[in-house]
Amino acid sequence: MNPIAIIGGGVIGLSIGWQLTRLGAVVALFEKGTAGSEASSAAAGMITPASEVRFGEEDLLKLFLESLNSYPVFIEELEKQSGLSTDFRTDGSLMVALDHDDEAELNRLHEYQKELGLSVEMISPAEVTALEPLLSGQCTAAIRADSEYFLDNLRLIESLKKAFLASGGQLHEGTRIERLEIEQGKVRAIKAKGERFPVSTVCLATGIHQDIEGLGDYLSLPVRPVKGQALELVNNQTIPLTRAIRTIHRYPVYLVPRSDGRIVVGATNEEMGLDHRVTGGALLDLLYGAWKILPATAEMEVRKTWVGFRPTAEDHCPILGRTGIEGLFVAMGMYRHGILLTPIVGKLMAELMVQEKESKFFDVFGTRRFQN
Repeated sequence: MNPIAIIGGGVIGLSIGWQLTRLGAVVALFEKGTAGSEASSAAAGMITPASEVRFGEEDLLKLFLESLNSYPVFIEELEKQSGLSTDFRTDGSLMVALDHDDEAELNRLHEYQKELGLSVEMISPAEVTALEPLLSGQCTAAIRADSEYFLDNLRLIESLKKAFLASGGQLHEGTRIERLEIEQGKVRAIKAKGERFPVSTVCLATGIHQDIEGLGDYLSLPVRPVKGQALELVNNQTIPLTRAIRTIHRYPVYLVPRSDGRIVVGATNEEMGLDHRVTGGALLDLLYGAWKILPATAEMEVRKTWVGFRPTAEDHCPILGRTGIEGLFVAMGMYRHGILLTPIVGKLMAELMVQEKESKFFDVFGTRRFQN
């Protein structure tokens, strides 16, 4: 029996692979570098659909919420199989306004969130500082979302990798797919390191990468890299930060705490192609935004900085499901939402490939929307 091949070993590819093995499939996952070393490792680990929804994204929100609702059981089963903690936190999030312009934008967003039926509430400055004493006294209001989560994305990667291997998956790191063999409209094999691997099914979870010989004649998806710079601080205060914090207007930053006291601060959103530089201007903006909302950051150690590249479709929505080639499937273009979408994309794609179970989301987020 030829295996199902997954090309791409980020959290999406690993999640699909793990879910496939749980359905009894034989799975080989190929990653050109180290699994999880690109966009997945550059993330902050937020699982915050109410905070991330934007006007006109109602269909995307439905996908977000299905993934959010599946997260607790997903993490429970994943940690049980892997034996590793993901530092999964259920403390919720705050979207904070720092001045009256921020507050006007926050009120506008809150009205939209209520129209969508989201479980959020607007709270006062006194309530903000009662919940998070480290936050600035300049906060004028906040949206509180107690049903949102966050985790350590690096731990999630390791946990998915170990669970995938423990359930019988084959992981080929440092293995770039050189060629995809397609004959008479059907996937036949892949070629890597000069060796040909017959396969029954291929799932592309390659992020921004589509440079596989034999693929371009059949499929080209409008996915581009959107650069994000971020940094990590170490909280030296006696009071912890307990929630994911976000601002949305004048100083757009987010702060995501870890259980060991680290705080991830991110992230820029730059149309710069594959520019790997960490720049002074970006760090200045991030640190200033962090300082405005959390003044104690002025005394915190900057532990590290990094750059990541979000795989982004032209409409900023994921690309999921079948292609026009028999046996070829895609799960790409997650943009800023790869961690949030990890459980639901893994589940839906695995069920599609093994059980031929269609989802309503494949109609909305399928490849056909790019045919024109």
